[in-house]
Amino acid sequence: MTVTVGVSVSDLRAEGPDGQTARRKIQSLADARERAGLSQEQLAELIPVDRSTISRWERGTQGPIPWMRPRISRALGIGMDELGDILDEMERLARIEMGEAAVSLHKEIKRLRLEAGLSQPELATRIGYTRQYVSLAERPNKNLPSLELIGALDQCLGAGGALVELRARAKEEQVRRRGENSSQTATSGSRNAPPGSGWGASADWTGSDRTGTPLSSIGGSDSGVALDRRTFLSLATLAAADAHTAGDFAASISGGDAGPLAQVQTTYEVDRAIAAAVDGSTRSVLLRWAVDLDNSVARVNATGILAKLPGQRESDRVVAILRRDEEVRGLYLTAVASRVCEISWSQAQVFVQNPAKFPFAAIAAERLARETVSPVDAGARWCSAKLLQDLSPAIGR
Repeated sequence: MTVTVGVSVSDLRAEGPDGQTARRKIQSLADARERAGLSQEQLAELIPVDRSTISRWERGTQGPIPWMRPRISRALGIGMDELGDILDEMERLARIEMGEAAVSLHKEIKRLRLEAGLSQPELATRIGYTRQYVSLAERPNKNLPSLELIGALDQCLGAGGALVELRARAKEEQVRRRGENSSQTATSGSRNAPPGSGWGASADWTGSDRTGTPLSSIGGSDSGVALDRRTFLSLATLAAADAHTAGDFAASISGGDAGPLAQVQTTYEVDRAIAAAVDGSTRSVLLRWAVDLDNSVARVNATGILAKLPGQRESDRVVAILRRDEEVRGLYLTAVASRVCEISWSQAQVFVQNPAKFPFAAIAAERLARETVSPVDAGARWCSAKLLQDLSPAIGR
């Protein structure tokens, strides 16, 4: 619903462009404030709150609490019903822009915290973060909280993996929207899409993303392990957030359980967390799996953990595996391209197959060049150098 506060009846009934403009102006608090002739500072004084609070309300990163609404209504010269309609419209637009799961994630974090009787500072102390991190996690915005933070919140608030799953769904929605934006860009023929927003400049750079692929098809038919997606995401994210959990994850590997690593390609953050907990026996198992397992996803995951061991102890073996194993090389190259260039999994697959056709070669080259000196990932260093070499014909076009 679009609310037309402060617009005269004659304006609303006007035909042509002027009438259309009047009808669509009041869609947010910022519109209502401007129609009331107030600056953010003036509105803040009338309520009264800090100007930054007004800014957060207008950006949609935080909504006014219920008892503040009568003050806002009086300051803007509008009724409570009209104010409610404006706030409902802002939330509707936020859900479209950020996705249902992302908005639900932020609300659920706050609900669980209040249910536990914790203030933001108290929760921050328990999970080892600052209050600002907790505050940001509870505010709907375009940037999702990190895997590590969500894992810590999930564990502390006893969510049983629900927050982890919500974040995964939010990430899927985010990637899907980027793919849709890329498709629209391709249809219009634009080659000026900004990096970090899908990069798409042609139909070659669109398609389904990695997380949209059915779990059963990611690991192949030979994975041999039944592990539901929610359980895996819970384990993997908590491993990234908690050293003890990461140690348990590493211990299961040492005991010969390849199940989690055979299901889905792990993230950079999860690999680093597990690598930090790897001991000598676990390293021996990973070295064997990286070469001997039939499942390519398990092999690349084992290689990824080895590549991030403290001190880079297995750098030479990681490079040897990448040179020899075509399947592992393809998966590792795709993961590096997706993470470093901020493109979807399917776009990264196309990039790896034909880097010279990538529409943003110079920007990709700059990012990959920085990754070639990564001190923590031998595999990413090698893959970035390989992609740079393959990308060189397109540089400067």
